[in-house]
Amino acid sequence: MDALKAKPRILIVGDAASVHTARFCMMVKSIGYDFRLFSNAANSYQDGLLHDTIVYCQIFTSVPHNGNTLVLAWPIPVSFRKPLMSAVGYWQRITRYFYKRSRAKYALRRTINSWKPDLIISLKMQDDGYVCDEAFNIMPTFPHWLHFTWGTDIEYFGRAPEQRHIHLPQITSLLSHCHYHIADTLRDIEAAKALGFKGHSFGRQVAQGGFDLPAFVVPRARPHYARKVILVKGRQGGHIGQGMRIIEALHELRDELREFDIKIILATPNVIEKCREYSAADGRLYECCKFADHDDLMALFSQARITISATDVDGTPAFLLESMAMGALPVHSRMASIEEWVENGTNGLLFEVDDHTALKAAILRGVTGAPLFERARARNWELMQQYADKKAICQSTKTIIDSILAAGQS
Repeated sequence: MDALKAKPRILIVGDAASVHTARFCMMVKSIGYDFRLFSNAANSYQDGLLHDTIVYCQIFTSVPHNGNTLVLAWPIPVSFRKPLMSAVGYWQRITRYFYKRSRAKYALRRTINSWKPDLIISLKMQDDGYVCDEAFNIMPTFPHWLHFTWGTDIEYFGRAPEQRHIHLPQITSLLSHCHYHIADTLRDIEAAKALGFKGHSFGRQVAQGGFDLPAFVVPRARPHYARKVILVKGRQGGHIGQGMRIIEALHELRDELREFDIKIILATPNVIEKCREYSAADGRLYECCKFADHDDLMALFSQARITISATDVDGTPAFLLESMAMGALPVHSRMASIEEWVENGTNGLLFEVDDHTALKAAILRGVTGAPLFERARARNWELMQQYADKKAICQSTKTIIDSILAAGQS
């Protein structure tokens, strides 16, 4: 019992259905901490990579798998749960009640009070960081809190005119309360300070936990002439996807790109429909791919000559890092967070997101420039070894957590 008490307890607040959350959790688990996950999503689904984990959730909508244990974190007395669950006629009303994010803070408070973690790590602001902040506001004391800013957390929700009036007060409140901060871009480290963060920053770290780089040495070495795939990120809509523009550019370049297979991942329904239309019109397949596991996806990256993504705003996309790690040439819309990784014409190609002509020119340059491909592959491998090695990130995360725990003990 004393040994169990001595083992640091880490409560991660994130979405159990997210592959990025699952990867981060498994990294923390591999370090050896006693960790649990509070899933703030309106369901209790779990990503396939998440295993042997206690997951707190507000309501059961799936069954445990991979050795996971679901723990109900309802903010109601235990004595009332069984009769409520047995009242089938009230099931829909009950789920609506407990899915409200405004009630999640009470579930999180109950989880904190019952398990007493030494450190809380919130992943992504919307909505996980917000719930931590709301729990912070209703508790007399709060554990050490490290917030990990991802992707569009600040850049879009804190700055876009249609979002900032809703989210900026929540963002600034969170940053004024969390004790420690880390982000997946240098941009957001500075943005957090500008918005009132006064705690200790641990700088930039890739959000998805990095890669097992030794396993990539052979597949990433596939020569450019043997790479016959153009790989596209196919999201369209919202604030993170302009995939339709890429599909339209490829359609217009169909004669120049006959030797390549065009494959699309993460395609939204409107992009899937457009791919069907162009497949019939062009006499070639625009293949929208789904994958059983991450290894299959990485194998596809190793077959790609270029990878293409267009978005108005983002952090450090996993799509970009996966492309760089597997030796493909990244072609990406220009933004500050991407320029932290890609120098145009050196280790990738950048274009303005609304410049259709520049996009087509970048595609053609990417598939025909063998010297650029080889130069980019060498430089990107250096960057991955420096910033995205799984073992190094694991050690860095351990150093960060241990320093926080040591500060708490002193």
